[in-house]
Amino acid sequence: MKSSSRVKGFKKELELLHKLWNMGFACIRGPASGSRAKRIFYPDIVAIKNGVILILEVKTTRYKNVYIRKDKLARLMSFLRKASGNKEVAYVFIAVKRIGKTDWKFVPTSELIDIGSRYKIDIERVRSLGLRDLVELTVGHKKLTDYLKEQNSSSSSPR
Repeated sequence: MKSSSRVKGFKKELELLHKLWNMGFACIRGPASGSRAKRIFYPDIVAIKNGVILILEVKTTRYKNVYIRKDKLARLMSFLRKASGNKEVAYVFIAVKRIGKTDWKFVPTSELIDIGSRYKIDIERVRSLGLRDLVELTVGHKKLTDYLKEQNSSSSSPR
């Protein structure tokens, strides 16, 4: 029997997959996502649009922080290297949904905070992208670093 948290996580993965699909991404959910497959690693979601590959680890929480194990991030990065080849552009994001508080946030791996055996994401402070930003990333208007620079300038300016 599946635990209620695994069922909720599965439902959120499907919710995100359908949102991305409806925005024009070709998407697939990893067949062993969350099952702790040992021989082959599958990311939660792989989404592709205009040759840009997004490799997503999906996290949902009611709390302010989300954590990801270092070995899991290493496997995501290994998958990225295998998927990107010579011509494709690929990114790894941690897709975070704070239940009842935020829309989906897509956190680049450069924004993770190393706390020893794992990484931490402070959902309220982290620089991240939204769903619309992901679409723009796939049509070549901006680079990932442009979004992060924009967030720095908007967070430092008075509101």
